[in-house]
Amino acid sequence: MSLYHFEIGFPKGLETKFGVIEVTYKRHALNAAETDRYGRIDLPRTINTDTAKAIEVEVINRQVVKIVYRTKYNDDFDLILVLSRDASVRTVWLNSVNDKHKTLDRSKYDKP
Repeated sequence: MSLYHFEIGFPKGLETKFGVIEVTYKRHALNAAETDRYGRIDLPRTINTDTAKAIEVEVINRQVVKIVYRTKYNDDFDLILVLSRDASVRTVWLNSVNDKHKTLDRSKYDKP
C-alpha cells in the first residue's frame, strides 16, 4: 500500500479527476453527517471531482482504492469526503475554509 498527499506530491499519471460522479454513503458516513462538530451535514448526491481538490490518495497494487476530496460546502466550510473505488463514501466531515492543516505528518506519506 502507498499513501500520497497533495503537498508531498502524487505520482505522475495518477488520475484523480473523473467528472461528476454519483456517490452512495456507507453507514459510518451517514452517522458522521448527523454528528459533525459543526452541525448536521447535508450530503450531496454527486461530487464534481474536476473541481474538488484531491487531498490524499491510497494505492494498492497500482490501483487507486481511496481518494480524499475537499470541496466547497458553503461560505464557512469545506466538505471532506473519503471515497472508495466504487464511489461509496466511507466518511465525511466539515473543515473551516480557513483551516490549512499546517501540521501535516509527512512521515505517514510516500514520495512519488
